[in-house]
Order: sequence, then structure tokens, then C-alpha cells
Amino acid sequence: QMAGVCRWLSSKIEMCVLKGIHQKGLTFVMHDPTATVEAMSRNSSKTSNELDDLMKKILADPKLCADIIQHKKGCALVHESIMMLVRRPSPHIPLVLPLSLERLAQSLPWDVIGSDNHTAQQSQLALQIVYALKFLDCQPQSPFVINPRLVPLKESLAFMESCNKNGSNGIDSGFGLAALCIALKELISKHCPDTLHAIDSCTVGRETSDGLMVSPKHTVNPMIVSDAIRDCLSSCDGVDPSGLRAEKMFMICRSKHPSFEVDVAAVGAILSSLKSQPKFYSYMALCKDPLIILKSRAAAWKCRGLRSIILRILEDLMSANECIAVQSSASESVALEYLTARDTIIVRCIVFACASGFTFGGCKNGGTPCSKHCMLSVSMIRSIVSKRRGIIAALAKQDLPDNCIDWIVEFVPESLSDAPDISFLLSEKGMLTATQRLTAASAGLRIAVAHSPRGEAIANNLMLASTAVLLDSFALVVGPIGVPVSVLREENGQDVTNVCRKAMFDMLKTIATISPKNIYLKNEAIITLSKIASQCKSENAAGGISGVAASRRKALLKEIWETCLQANTALGGAMQL
Repeated sequence: QMAGVCRWLSSKIEMCVLKGIHQKGLTFVMHDPTATVEAMSRNSSKTSNELDDLMKKILADPKLCADIIQHKKGCALVHESIMMLVRRPSPHIPLVLPLSLERLAQSLPWDVIGSDNHTAQQSQLALQIVYALKFLDCQPQSPFVINPRLVPLKESLAFMESCNKNGSNGIDSGFGLAALCIALKELISKHCPDTLHAIDSCTVGRETSDGLMVSPKHTVNPMIVSDAIRDCLSSCDGVDPSGLRAEKMFMICRSKHPSFEVDVAAVGAILSSLKSQPKFYSYMALCKDPLIILKSRAAAWKCRGLRSIILRILEDLMSANECIAVQSSASESVALEYLTARDTIIVRCIVFACASGFTFGGCKNGGTPCSKHCMLSVSMIRSIVSKRRGIIAALAKQDLPDNCIDWIVEFVPESLSDAPDISFLLSEKGMLTATQRLTAASAGLRIAVAHSPRGEAIANNLMLASTAVLLDSFALVVGPIGVPVSVLREENGQDVTNVCRKAMFDMLKTIATISPKNIYLKNEAIITLSKIASQCKSENAAGGISGVAASRRKALLKEIWETCLQANTALGGAMQL
């Protein structure tokens, strides 16, 4: 009956009478805030009033916050409070300020936050976050807005969803929590959507493969995680040489404490040296430049647990950085160009590290350490390449070592999606130097041959572009007639002939690996081998030179001829040489 009376009053009684109800206390408001919501929507005062004081009392009291979020009008109460504020003349000073919100988040006992004794405090934090985000949404240029990445959004959203799922016995409780959850998700999706994708869960309290046990009952905070990482890096013969214990502590701490605080502590420890204190980077600095974490030393990458921590943090920072770049760039194309360059650097660094393998521990029989490939790194690379087109094409022209190209061909089948970009690079002669074109053609040919079943049409086009460059570069491979072959050099002093020669033999070996069942690639390979053989005959038949240069030239032509013959034999001997 009281709820019906409040709803009737909200539409019938004048503003002065509504004010009189609020002056009697919080009883009516906490039972049903409908009248207060209506009063706020009608309020046209140019200064703060008793309605602001009423909302301030609610936000400052954890128990009142716990009650108000249960009501279906709780979300409307926050919204109308903000709208009442912004209708006034400037300055618009919100009831929740950034520093007070950060202090509230820091004051929560995150180690025991899951207990019922702290539900009211979590409710207060969640309601204040909703208020602060709504103010940010209405007044984005205000100096009093919060930085949403510096408050525990994921933790507050998880708390509200958990309460909504478990249910409560309050009046209209399901509707209130559901409305606040939807509002919070919408605000997060608008201002930092990467947070929604970063909500994670971890299983704790299990024994690791090294026999190390970290129980959820243990107190784990960001400082302890930092110390565990530094202990792991200080000596490979310590209590946690693989870093798995540090990783487990990192995951436990992340499930209890705000993830951004744990990430900042972990990055500082990973980037520290043996003789220096942990470095400090703010979370916003890491979000604006995720490449900072790639400054970690090789010892961190060789520890399985620390490597997992690095990749986990890097993935979240990349998502946050992408949102920041899209929101702050002048156009979508500018943001895309930046993100492609950023991801190219990340992929190059991880591929370079992975190509030599990672040390996972001792082998059986006390042998040398086993070298395996980190499948977590492989998964990240494949995800980046499939999402961002043009990365493999950019890497193909950067003279990557052969082991890096081999690693990409073996573990990243999504590299074939960049075939059109690689073909375009090879067709435009002015974009690359002669050695870069042939090196890129060699990489493109290997990708086309290895992954042609994933897309025969684009693989065939890539092979045509690659073999065309190979044929055009024949003169550079054999060198100029009658002079030492080392006469051709680039600006950096690199021997053009040697580079092109190596690339040609690599491509001929790749051609030899084409399956005879792949008719189209096989036919194109036969045509290419035939043309190279003809060029060898023409060059060998040319006279007029003698001496050491001529003998070197003939030996090279003979080697090319024999390599073509071996490739032809591997393809079934269909070509008559």
C-alpha cells in the first residue's frame, strides 16, 4: 500500500509537498524512491538543494546503497540525480569525485571481499561507479570526470551480476539489479569496451606441474606477486625456476584485487633488473603504450609462468590501447594504420623469440633442456594475424631470418590471408629494393605452397607473383658479366648478388616441396623451372669472357641447373631439361 501511495503522490502532489516528504527522512525514499525520482525530474533549481543532500547521504552510506540497488527505481534515481545536476548552470560538480572513488576502491579489503560482511561496501562502490560513469557520459569534458580504467569496473560488474543471479528478498530486487547491470554494461561498452572482453575467471588451489601449491586461503596482494616475480628472475635455481608459482599467485591475486593494480605491480617486477627496484608505470601509461612490456629481458620469456603473465597482460593492454586509439584518432584509417604498425612490432618480437624455442626445463635422462614452442604465443600470433590484415606482408619485406619465416609458415596458417597484399608488394617495383622484392617473394612462395589448401585461388595468385619476381631477378643472381660478383652492393653495404642467390635457391627448394597432386601449382612450378633452365643455357652459351669471373659464373649456372633438375625430379620429372 505504501508503494501505491508514493506512486500516486509523485504525480499528484506539488513540488513543495514532495520536498516536505524528503525532509522527514529516508524512510519513504528507501521504501520506494519513485517519488524522489519524480521530484528530481521536475526540479529546476539553479543551486544544490535537499534532493542533492538526500542523494549524497545515500551514496555515503554502504547500507543504504545496498538497499537502493535492490529497487527497480535505483538506476532511475542515479540517472535523474545526474540530469538534475547538468540542468544547472556551470560548474557541474558531481557528488562522486575521482579521488574519493579511488580511495573507496583502495579501502576495500580485497583479500576477503567475497564474504557477506563486505556486501554493503561493494554495493556502495558499484553504485558510485554507476553514478560516476553516467556523469562522464553526460559531461565528458568536465574536469571532475573519472578515468574508467583506474576503477575496478570488472570487479563491480561481476559483483552485481553475481547478486542479480543469486537473487535477493528485497522489494523489486531482481528488476533493480538487472537494470543497474544493464546500465553499467552499456556505460562500460561505450567508454572502455575492452573491459567487457577482459572479464575472466581462474581456477585456484590446484597443484602445479612442479608440485607447487598456492591455496586461495593464502593472503595474496599485488606486492606479494611482485616479490614472487622478482624471486623467480633472481635465480634459475630458486624455489620457482619455471615461474609457475608466480603465475598461480598472479591469477589468484587478479581474482581478488582490481586487475589493473595487479598488472601494474607485475609489469614493474618483470621490467626490473637484478640491481634495481621494480619500475613503476601507471596503468594508463601501459594502456597508451603496450610495447613497454616487450622491454622485459630474455630471462622472463624463458620462464613458462612469467611468459604466460606477460602475454596475459599484453593481451589486455592491446585491447585497451585499441579502444583508446579509435576514440582519440582523427579518423578510422589513422587508427587502423597505427594499430597495424603496433601489431607488426608485437608479432615480430614474439616470432623472433619463438623461432629459437623456449626452455621449459630439463629433459629426460638428464640431457640438455628441451626446446619446445609456446602454444600460448602461437595462439596470440594467430589471433593478431587473423584480425589485422597486412602484418605478414609488412614482415615479409623486413628481411626476417629464415627461422622466423619457417616458424610463421609452420604455425600461422592465417598468413595466407595476406596473400593479396604480398602480391601487390611484389607487383609494384618501386616500393621495394631488388633484394627486398626477392626476399618477400621467397616468403610469399613458401606461404602459398604450405597453405594452398586453405585458399587455392589466392595461393595460385601469390605463387604467380612470386615466381615472376624470381625470373626477373635472374640477372642479379648470376651477377654482371666479366666483373667480380660482389660489385653490386646496397647502401648498407650488403652484397646484392649473395642475397638474391640465397633467395633463389630457397625458392627452388620450396618448389620441390609442391605436392604432385596440386595440379595448378605443379604446372606453374614446371613452367618456372623451364624458364630458369633456358636462362641458364643462354647465359652459359654466352662467350667473350674468361678467367676467374667466368669460372665462378659457370659454376653458379651449373649449381642452379642441378637444383632445377632436383626440383623437377621431385615434381615427377614432367619437364625435359
